[in-house]
Amino acid sequence: MASPRAAELRSPDEAAAAGGGGPAGPGAGPGLALALGCALSGAALVVLAGAVPRAARPDPAVPARQMERLEARAARLRARLDRCTVAGLALLALGGLLLAALLLAAAAARRRARAARRTGGTYGSVGLRMRRVSAEGTRALLESQLSPPPQPPEAPGS
Repeated sequence: MASPRAAELRSPDEAAAAGGGGPAGPGAGPGLALALGCALSGAALVVLAGAVPRAARPDPAVPARQMERLEARAARLRARLDRCTVAGLALLALGGLLLAALLLAAAAARRRARAARRTGGTYGSVGLRMRRVSAEGTRALLESQLSPPPQPPEAPGS
């Protein structure tokens, strides 16, 4: 079992691979499932609506009145299949939109995490990093703060 300290030292990419949330956040799993579910169900509806035959086949042995009823029934079926196709295309578009938004959010989170690691602690363009100063460095720092500022050399002849 890994220690809690080891979990803190992992990069966001390693944490995402281990299942620990990651840059996309904790809501990426259900969102991804929803997006893929919408896209796949929409594609299935479109394929199903396209696979059903739409026309009534004329049969000379069938009486004219019955053929009219069959054609009216085929017209209602075509209208319903058209609605099914439109609903499938809407679900497919919604799933694609959700998937694109999730991928964009994950890429932006990775970019922000990479930028935060690279810059360290900055505020605007000013680097606010603290560095360790050795004993000689503190002595030199104190001497430079306590001594008066150096005077510029005087020009000759003044």
